[in-house]
Amino acid sequence: MSVQKLVASDGTSESVRAVWSLSYGVSAVFVTACFVSFVAACVAVASEKTMDFVSLDIRVDGTSEGDIVYLSGVSDDVMRLVLDDGGVSVHQPLKIERRATLYFPDIEGQQRHTVYVEPSSIQVSIEAGQSQDPVEVKVAGSESHALYVEFQEILAKGRPDVGGERHRSISDRTRRAEQVLALANGRKESIVARDIIAEFLKSPTTVNVPIATVTAMQSFLHENFLDYESTDFIGTSVISYENRQPGEKLSGLDYVGESPSGNLIRLTENLGDRYTLVDLWASWCGACREEFPHLKDILSRYSEYGFTVFAISHDSNKKRWVDAIEKDDIGVFTHASQLNGSENEISKSYSISGVPANFLIDSDGNIVGNDLFGPVLDAKLAELYGDQREHSELPE
Repeated sequence: MSVQKLVASDGTSESVRAVWSLSYGVSAVFVTACFVSFVAACVAVASEKTMDFVSLDIRVDGTSEGDIVYLSGVSDDVMRLVLDDGGVSVHQPLKIERRATLYFPDIEGQQRHTVYVEPSSIQVSIEAGQSQDPVEVKVAGSESHALYVEFQEILAKGRPDVGGERHRSISDRTRRAEQVLALANGRKESIVARDIIAEFLKSPTTVNVPIATVTAMQSFLHENFLDYESTDFIGTSVISYENRQPGEKLSGLDYVGESPSGNLIRLTENLGDRYTLVDLWASWCGACREEFPHLKDILSRYSEYGFTVFAISHDSNKKRWVDAIEKDDIGVFTHASQLNGSENEISKSYSISGVPANFLIDSDGNIVGNDLFGPVLDAKLAELYGDQREHSELPE
């Protein structure tokens, strides 16, 4: 039986049609409203999964109420944050992963700390240390930073460390470089891979890595990051690589710095009669300072044969620099600093931003070797002074 026949039988066709039409309209509105709500809920869920903001919860041990933290890299401007009960929270629009930097000007021993952020909820916990102690930075909730840590673990295997095997052979450095490149190739879309490869190429350790590996790293940047902000970097790294090979003249040989007593001191006026180790270090670099007892021992054995150590500090705080010299009892070295971090002409010429690093040069300023530590330096000096063994009592 159709609706039309039912309506006709009771004589109220128009009224029923009106009620039916109204009911249909209400139902349609209800269904539409449900659909809109469903879509909105889906969008909300999707938004949670593809956040367009970063939520940072920063906790710093050993701080005082009102201490300042500077955060850069998350937004276009440097953010000035005030710690409240040892922490501070940041909620900032963010659509892609970025490299952020935390800086603590009011906390003893704190320098700049890298934290890779992405659109997610991230917890950063920092345990404050003293000027020469390592600072533990823990980051949870950021896949980008986890990748950064993985890179750092590879790189750390080749750095001098307290209590471990401190000095690596050239083959170890080559293997480490290949591991870094392999990991980067597996994460080509990440700026973490870009940054690590770029920084590795700037490091003096690349001098002892086969040119084929270095070229592959340069190709990685060319192919995957055509819009890399430092487009001149790759060309610069090639020049830097070639210019620090043995036989090349040390760039920045005319270096002039300030001595701990405040006098101007020139590298060219303090070269050894035969060889000089130009050592780049900083008071806050534990690995640098761990090397000093060995350097003192070498100097005591070779100084009478024309060997000296010219130590250039990457410090910007004179008191910390001078205090470190006194505490480590390294007054036997010739010390100089421009108190401008890594902005001195030698470090800038070779794109050296991290220490320890060194150059062994002859009396004419020609590079004999670089990044020589521990037994590697011992072996090099034994090789260089070998021609005198028959005529003097050089150490074995």
